[in-house]
Amino acid sequence: MVVGGRVDVLGSDEIAARSAVAHAAAEPHGALRLERRGKGVHLTGQDFPAHGDAQVLLAVVEDGLSNRVLRGENQGRTLSHSAVVRSLRRIGIASGPSFELDVEPTLDPSWKAPRYVAFVQEEKSRKVLAAAELGP
Repeated sequence: MVVGGRVDVLGSDEIAARSAVAHAAAEPHGALRLERRGKGVHLTGQDFPAHGDAQVLLAVVEDGLSNRVLRGENQGRTLSHSAVVRSLRRIGIASGPSFELDVEPTLDPSWKAPRYVAFVQEEKSRKVLAAAELGP
């Protein structure tokens, strides 16, 4: 798993994962807010620490999915999945301490109760400066 956009740890190593998350949470970061506006989403970012150009990304994710495995080491098992990314797109650039964006995500009618996850990631360092989620 990748924490904060820069540190990778083995997902099954709970101690390393918790340490990486705690370290990333202690670093300066901005605030990101998402709200629904009609069929669209309004994003507000503010109080970002000094940074280079940063991408604003929006993911559409879906929970409660599963699949039956037909071959391989998990053959015959049904695996459950959460936070499956159905769409990920760059929706803007954050170059200063704040920004506002409006976006109308493209949703497939077959997706069940998708939610949105947005994050701001500095282009050069890959550091995540802020993240937020908006439920179904």
